[in-house]
Amino acid sequence: MVSLGCENGGLEHLHFPPKAHLHPDLTTPRKHPLTHSRNGRAGNVAVDGTFIAAFGKYGTSRKRDTYMGIEPYAGWWGRDGSHFVDEDKLAHLSKTARAERGTYRYGWEANLVVAASNDPKRQPTFPQLVLGISFDTPGASPGKSATTALKHIYEEGLPTRYVIGDRAYGNTPRTNDFQEPARAMGYRPVFDMKLTDLGKTTRLAGGVLLEGNLYCPSILSKPKLILATKHYRDPQSPEEAIDFEEFIHRIEARHRYLAQPNGKQRDDGSQRFKCPAASACPTLACGLRPRHPEDVPPNLLPIFPKNLPGQDDRGALCTNPGGDVTVGDHPAWQRESMDVIFASEDWAWLYQTLRQTIESMNRSFKHSGLDNPDRRRVRGFASAYFLITTVIAATNLRKAARWISDPTPVDARGRGPKKHVPARRRDILYRAENPRPWQIRAAAMSRAAPKSQVVMRT
Repeated sequence: MVSLGCENGGLEHLHFPPKAHLHPDLTTPRKHPLTHSRNGRAGNVAVDGTFIAAFGKYGTSRKRDTYMGIEPYAGWWGRDGSHFVDEDKLAHLSKTARAERGTYRYGWEANLVVAASNDPKRQPTFPQLVLGISFDTPGASPGKSATTALKHIYEEGLPTRYVIGDRAYGNTPRTNDFQEPARAMGYRPVFDMKLTDLGKTTRLAGGVLLEGNLYCPSILSKPKLILATKHYRDPQSPEEAIDFEEFIHRIEARHRYLAQPNGKQRDDGSQRFKCPAASACPTLACGLRPRHPEDVPPNLLPIFPKNLPGQDDRGALCTNPGGDVTVGDHPAWQRESMDVIFASEDWAWLYQTLRQTIESMNRSFKHSGLDNPDRRRVRGFASAYFLITTVIAATNLRKAARWISDPTPVDARGRGPKKHVPARRRDILYRAENPRPWQIRAAAMSRAAPKSQVVMRT
């Protein structure tokens, strides 16, 4: 059953019953292995968009053009950025050039939500299937499309936990498209920060919002800690560039200044925090939060008076009697907040593992004929959506059958075996005495070597 509707003159998403199409484990007997795996899933998911080519070498969705594509509800897809392509920028390209360049393709974008492992450091104890799907024009509204796919899972009563997405979904200005609806359904977004947002601070309820986490305002006196990720990923000069060990050292030094959560995050995104010098397990020794000498734990980091905020700059985090503060209404908090410390080892394991899960699933679908428009020449938005969903459902059944025949062994606590992360050959071959080729070129140009993102440490 497929429903197609129009709202405000635009084309809505098609809605398929996910129970019948994408969830083969929901109708299995109680003692079936798939039912057991469904009950043991914590709710981690990864969301990503994958391009679906339309049949034909070129096209356009604009009626004012001389030639219009046979799929008017499709659009141009670009390989970089948000995948959205302005057709005016393609006007100078010929029809053949549009098809041959490979950078620009005409079709749709399917946003898939894939079940991911409960513990990124362990093997999954259930088949990693597609649980939700939405269909839209490439790059038109990735946040709304992802929310539609997540809504299918929420309405089926499946557990919700972390949701991982790339930069097209996370820390976007329109929080009502993705972040707010996802949190209302019980998801906790975890994403990567854009280069333009690294090192930016926002004063919030007396604290400092830095890269998705709330810190004590005294961290403003430590510019090296604030700009740690900026200096590692995107240094502006050779003097700013730092190596991986120094980067990890600075990220770990940030932990002392973290405002400590006082309870779980609410569905509206708000959360209570406690001053790191006023909690039961303090990490800072602050003059604004005096303690009895017998109650002072050892190894506290002292905050000197010169590093304290001024009398007029102190907010609720510093002035409230108990050090408690509720954060949630500020737009920056709704846009950036994360439950895990950004760029930490836990973030690296969680983000990279779940991102690899969705990319691996996309690759499986491509090999199943998902990207071959010659195998689905039926015209129309609804027809393409139905055929794509059928391919994905068939892939789900194949993965579920393979998992039933060879399930992952679990321990007494229902956990899978720990992952063994083998050393990559390039990390073994390239040492300080034998640097990587791009490091040699960077040194010759007096620039820092490029670093894309944090690597997982074993």
